[in-house]
Amino acid sequence: MEPLIETLKTEWATYGIPDIFTVATAIIVAVFGYRNWQRTGLAVWVIFYGWTMAVFLSSDTLDLYEGMNSVFVCTYGLGGFFVMGYFIYENLKG
Repeated sequence: MEPLIETLKTEWATYGIPDIFTVATAIIVAVFGYRNWQRTGLAVWVIFYGWTMAVFLSSDTLDLYEGMNSVFVCTYGLGGFFVMGYFIYENLKG
């Protein structure tokens, strides 16, 4: 699990986004989440899930054949689809 987290941290550091923008984005997402948590949750999850899976599957530094990395990525992928399905269900229901 440690190599996966380190891969995400390394990729995020390459973007060079200042912390103030990250905090401002989190506040904006929190406000939108308060107003309509189903749509906000779906949008945030699709962006976050898509980014993390793209980083995991395209990283040259991450070896998926080492240890339990492939199991963690596959479990995260399956669980991510379940979470996305839940948000889609909530949006259709509401």
